[in-house]
Amino acid sequence: MRTLLRVSLSSVGVALLFVPAAFTQTALAASSGATPSQRGDVTAPCGLDRVWLGTAIQGDRFEIKGGRMALHRSNDSTVRRLARRLVADHTKSLAESIALANQPGINAPRHPNPTMRWELEEISEEHGNAFDHDYAELEVTDHHVDISEAKDEVELGCNNRVQQDAKSEIPTLKEHLKLAKEAAAANPDR
Repeated sequence: MRTLLRVSLSSVGVALLFVPAAFTQTALAASSGATPSQRGDVTAPCGLDRVWLGTAIQGDRFEIKGGRMALHRSNDSTVRRLARRLVADHTKSLAESIALANQPGINAPRHPNPTMRWELEEISEEHGNAFDHDYAELEVTDHHVDISEAKDEVELGCNNRVQQDAKSEIPTLKEHLKLAKEAAAANPDR
């Protein structure tokens, strides 16, 4: 599982390669002291907006697949509660994010990214408590990253619709993190 977490976190670093250009554009646009959304601007999506929205769509697809897998594999009530909530919330979020991506013409990814697919393959090989533990720990780590990315979009993004979408996701992601922590606590590593 440690390798799984290291690779997952390193994929965040790859996504951040796209942030400097977006940050520069945002910094220039905000030179008046106010962010685009504070000024009421609806600007074209910048690099950060596109990366965040694409990553969010891939993440929704990852959570739906992982949640469905957990519903088939787990008998633990905390894991199943987490999985049901993730499938329901991320199915709704996916539809909203795809609609938002289509407005400025951003291509919505059709699959989770390669790291996410690898993580799903890794946990699919687990059974019983090992599956429950690794799935819950993966969701804890993933939701810490998701919350951080959404906060970055809210603070540094350019398009206020995308920023508002990110802002509206944060309370749900925090609730998912709480449920994932409960599932992890109920399924310690043995």
